[in-house]
Amino acid sequence: PVEFDMKPVVASVIFAGLVLLFSIILTAVVLYLLFPDYCLRVSQTLHDQPWQSLAIGLAVFAGVPLLVVILFSTAVGIWLALILLAIYLAMLLVGYFAGALYVGNAGLNMLGKTEVSKTLRAIALAVAIFSLAVINLVPLVGCLANWLVLIAGLCALSRQLYQAYRI
Repeated sequence: PVEFDMKPVVASVIFAGLVLLFSIILTAVVLYLLFPDYCLRVSQTLHDQPWQSLAIGLAVFAGVPLLVVILFSTAVGIWLALILLAIYLAMLLVGYFAGALYVGNAGLNMLGKTEVSKTLRAIALAVAIFSLAVINLVPLVGCLANWLVLIAGLCALSRQLYQAYRI
């Protein structure tokens, strides 16, 4: 039998996870600071209609990959499928950030903070993402909570994009 020391492997995995978490927090905060008004509108959409947001988010979450598969199956739609896939992956990330911003805003509201600066809201966003990462360590509940944040944020983002670009 060959003995193998797992401590360096475990340390590497933990380090990689922390780097990934830091990069996600940094990306979310930078996106919020670049587009604060739009991010707050997306978060407000989620606050105003939470159940409708979950339903539409679930439809987008399931429908876009199905549409990508259908487009890939045709010779004409391959390039459109690739573009749609890239947009969808970006929307998943930004949708998660929007859901986390809603969680951060809810935390600020629970603390009685109604008029807050961009800096405090960015800190709340970072704390929300960190909290969601910690909750994700709980086997089933964490995964479900993060999935709901993703779906709700994806819907709010989809609705805001639709409202911004409708004719």
